[in-house]
Amino acid sequence: MRKFIYLILLVPFISFSQNDFREMNWGESSKILKEKYSETSFQRDALDKDRTVFSHTETVSGIDTRVIYAFTNDKFYRGMYLFEYNSYSRQASDYLKDYINVSVRLNKYDMNSEDIWYDDTYKRQPNDLAHALAMSDVTLTEIGTNNDTLIEHSLERTENEFIHKLSYSSATMMKKIQESTDNKF
Repeated sequence: MRKFIYLILLVPFISFSQNDFREMNWGESSKILKEKYSETSFQRDALDKDRTVFSHTETVSGIDTRVIYAFTNDKFYRGMYLFEYNSYSRQASDYLKDYINVSVRLNKYDMNSEDIWYDDTYKRQPNDLAHALAMSDVTLTEIGTNNDTLIEHSLERTENEFIHKLSYSSATMMKKIQESTDNKF
């Protein structure tokens, strides 16, 4: 009986202690970020009077990655992995392979493919997807949710540069930010 009571008390604690992005929860302050990552040297950028971004570089899944924490009014609302490729010899097929490898890790979420085709010449030719990426004909995008978290994963080529990113955002806080922005017009 004692074990049963312990289990009942522990399960709610475990379910409420889930983190939204890495070790951070939506709404936490930048001070908490610095406490949790006291060994990390962050770069701080103020986007405007209300929004601040803290970032650092590390290796994620074998890729140099800028890990970004975004705050509005000092409340954490978005975390992002911006995969950085420092090798000029990479080809579109390498970026596509990395995108697929990250995508496979996201299969624990309910992700939906929402690719954007600017030129659908290769849309029905999956073997030519890397070529379509290289030509900037497509932006690969998958979107999903996990409780209050919106997950967006994308790969595109713009201005001769591949951009591969994975972001986690508070759906509630993003809605408030959008409403605030809409009210300014």
